[in-house]
Amino acid sequence: MMTEQAAAQCENFPKEDLRDIVHLVASHHGTLEWGSPTTPKTLEAILLHQLDLLDSRVQGYFDHLNEDMSQDAWTAKSSPMFGTDLRYPADYPRTPLTNSSNADDG
Repeated sequence: MMTEQAAAQCENFPKEDLRDIVHLVASHHGTLEWGSPTTPKTLEAILLHQLDLLDSRVQGYFDHLNEDMSQDAWTAKSSPMFGTDLRYPADYPRTPLTNSSNADDG
């Protein structure tokens, strides 16, 4: 595993810290069905999993808004992630975001 290889390059890296870091990486998805080989077993691992889950939900929310671009207060279609229509935040820009690396410079 990359984590163990990186730790091996550090002089006197504490084995207990390495064990904790490996557990964080291995359990951050939270459940076996979500791809983790183990479930979180420490406070730090539980917190990391919850933050990772929150990050994915927030990203899913904004991804859905950017794909929908309804002019109403609510999305025109239901979000597959949340199973319901979503409300736009106040002052949310209603124009699709563009990727400047794909923009035509000419």
